[in-house]
Amino acid sequence: MQAPCLSLWLKRRIFTALVLLGGCAGGAQAQVQTGYQLEQGHPWVVQQLEQQTFTPFRDHLRLGFKRQAVWIRIDLAPDTVVPAQRRIVRVGPQILDQIDLFEEIDGQWRGQIAGDQRGRSTYDCGDDFHCFALQLPSNQAGQVYLRVKNEGLLNVALEVLTEDSLRSVVAHRVKLITSSVTIALCLTLLSWVLLAFNRTWLFASYALFATVVVMQQLATTGLWRQLAPDAGPAWASVASDGLILGRVIATLVFTSLALLPYKPSAGYRQCVGGFLTLSLLNFLWIAVGQNFWALQINLAIFMLIPPLQIYGLKSAKDIEFKYALVFYFGYLMYFILTIPAFIYAFNLIDNFTYFLSSTFDAKLNGLPVSLVFLMILFLDKKKQNAAIQQEKVELESRVLLAQRNQDQLQERHALIDLLTHELKNPLATVGFALASLKEGLSLSAEALHRVQSIRVAVHRMDKLLDHVVCSNKIETATWAGPPEAMDAADFLDDLISEHAPNRLFKVLVPDHAVFDANRFMLTVMVQNLLSNAVQYSLQGVPITLEVKLGPAGAVELAISNQVAPQNLPDEARLFERYYRHPASHEKPGMGLGLSLVRSAAEKIKAQVLFRQQGDWVFFTVRMAPP
Repeated sequence: MQAPCLSLWLKRRIFTALVLLGGCAGGAQAQVQTGYQLEQGHPWVVQQLEQQTFTPFRDHLRLGFKRQAVWIRIDLAPDTVVPAQRRIVRVGPQILDQIDLFEEIDGQWRGQIAGDQRGRSTYDCGDDFHCFALQLPSNQAGQVYLRVKNEGLLNVALEVLTEDSLRSVVAHRVKLITSSVTIALCLTLLSWVLLAFNRTWLFASYALFATVVVMQQLATTGLWRQLAPDAGPAWASVASDGLILGRVIATLVFTSLALLPYKPSAGYRQCVGGFLTLSLLNFLWIAVGQNFWALQINLAIFMLIPPLQIYGLKSAKDIEFKYALVFYFGYLMYFILTIPAFIYAFNLIDNFTYFLSSTFDAKLNGLPVSLVFLMILFLDKKKQNAAIQQEKVELESRVLLAQRNQDQLQERHALIDLLTHELKNPLATVGFALASLKEGLSLSAEALHRVQSIRVAVHRMDKLLDHVVCSNKIETATWAGPPEAMDAADFLDDLISEHAPNRLFKVLVPDHAVFDANRFMLTVMVQNLLSNAVQYSLQGVPITLEVKLGPAGAVELAISNQVAPQNLPDEARLFERYYRHPASHEKPGMGLGLSLVRSAAEKIKAQVLFRQQGDWVFFTVRMAPP
């Protein structure tokens, strides 16, 4: 709703100015002489001014920070060249707190008031200056006085014009304001669009900066009063000073965040923190009415930002040359705009009026900072594209390497299948020959012992080949296959039958319990867990198998057994391939069983859990939820 109001106000001002400009030819600026005197002690009255000595100045009065008011005497010379017209006194900038104009009418001094703390003057120029219409016509000589007071910089721009000459001045001024505010609004919109796609601190700080710039322009040009006519003048004055502080904070935050990725020194970061603390304390000064001191500290911070950032840039690590060049370019622009402004504001050099003719000049619409931001954004985008391209090349290389490794892995698995198949047949032949030798010949005890040792070695080698074949099959399986519903009791009975003659088993299975999993993978898991329990459990103590319902409806199979204290497993290495407990080296086994359990579980998305309680060990197989 505010944007239409702003647009309407600007259009109305431009239209009025152009109509007036085209209506008649403009006259020359009124011939005047001006002088100033700072008010001393108690507030003066007009009658005291005839006794004061006024220091001459022309057009612009720049006194820096002054707490007292300044009186300005305007001596008006008669203009006999053009017909008599009303004279208009234009006073700026808009942010001057209090302005009083005194004109002698019928032997009495009459006053008019204006200022940021008082509202607009009764005569509307059509732009952002305060204007006063004089009763004295242009063809008569006279004298008027101005009293100006401001909490910030006491800089006064003063013109005395006829109504005709006012039109061209207003048209130019409205054009300047329109272009400046339009650029600032476009940059603000761009900043928020960029923030929507890049939610980083740097983009957020730039959006904050651009927003503060627009709000400051609205405040310093008086447009806020058009957008919020019900707000009091005092509120607008405080908001204007607060936004001056906010702009410095936003500038400091943005420039610092742009530099932080390059790891500047701790001293730089401490200085930034100190400056931000001082800037935030300035808001407290304004809140308690000490605008004078707050604005001076703010100006000092404003002037120290470039040296601070150059110090940070010098101490930064691993910063690319092109980024450093952009930062130096930004600091150079900052110096070009701020140093002349400082010189102008404090009148250090006369006739230096090109820079900072007012605090809302078009140069201060945030365009320089935006230019630096866009350059950083361009470099970042270029760097990201290069990184993406490099990552793409590396990814292609990894794909080729993975394909080569996959081919080699397939060749290895094929070789393993071939070797195990070829070894199985000789082992079977040796086993058959040993059995025939034992039964067909009368052997001595020593020979029988040797035959038995050979049979044990053959059996162990056969089991090893079985584990290798099983491991190879699990590793080469890219998909375990569809699950199969199996009656839990029947499934466990089949596996227990291999060990039942020598071991006691306690089986707890609910009625109609079903395992829904790949049969081969589940068989490998339970078979190896049972073999592990049989090998290490105490004689005469039953091995317990219990089927129950786990979390989220998952079926669980728990296998528990009691072991001797010296056989308690090392939990950290329990599922490690080829690991065997130190106390089990005399027992048959290769250390592959539990590693196969873990591999098979991963293929069917099951979990294998282990816990120990005293001399009891518990393995739980938790199936994937249905």
